[in-house]
Amino acid sequence: MNIKSSIRGFYIHAVQQEATTKSGRKIKYIYNRYPESKGLVVVFSAFSEPPARYNYIGTLKNLWENKLFILDDWGRIDYPGVYYLGWNGDYILKEEVIDFIKSITMRIGSDCRLTMLGSSKGGWCALYYGLRMGADTIIAGAPQYYLGNYLDCDFHKETFDIMMGDDKLKNKDILNNLLPNVIRSCRNRINVFLHYSDCEHTYYNHIKDLCDDLSENDSINLYTDIQHYNSHGEVGCFFPFFVKNLLKIN
Repeated sequence: MNIKSSIRGFYIHAVQQEATTKSGRKIKYIYNRYPESKGLVVVFSAFSEPPARYNYIGTLKNLWENKLFILDDWGRIDYPGVYYLGWNGDYILKEEVIDFIKSITMRIGSDCRLTMLGSSKGGWCALYYGLRMGADTIIAGAPQYYLGNYLDCDFHKETFDIMMGDDKLKNKDILNNLLPNVIRSCRNRINVFLHYSDCEHTYYNHIKDLCDDLSENDSINLYTDIQHYNSHGEVGCFFPFFVKNLLKIN
């Protein structure tokens, strides 16, 4: 897969690459290297119709920072995406994703400034991995909070079954607590920029509690962008403008 991106007046090809984890799993990614930058923006994918897709390559094309787009194509071909965690109740992938991101930051240097970014599923991942890794900045759009509850519905039944394995009740509880636990334990000074709508269904089920818990942690600086669209799917229309304004991208 080759994707063209513009770098100050000339074009480079962003080529999909693969890394192999310790357990032998493959991580597919696109890495845009900008040698003058000491920053790294890591972008996580939202759900999409198959095949799995990278998000926000176009939105960030004029951002002169190192950019790492990681593809979540695990699970099944017809239902790709496991929140970069794992499947059948095996969540070893979450440690391997952290190791992979660290390997990229080491190429940039010990003073690398780390930003995590994503919307919906990608927003949950940006928060989870950003808080765990002590990122400088997290930019999340309309993320879920109680992940087990969110997936336990007819719409996400296939993903729920893929990720949970046989012990669904146990693993649902594990997923529900992943993000709340890392918020409570975070001791790094982190800026969280949270975009969401207070008129779509995830607000009362997820985002309200998420905002409350983020605000209770004195180490986390929470900044919110509140919109009023009615459908969760509209985050893909509003979030790119929020990102461009926040990062001052032309």
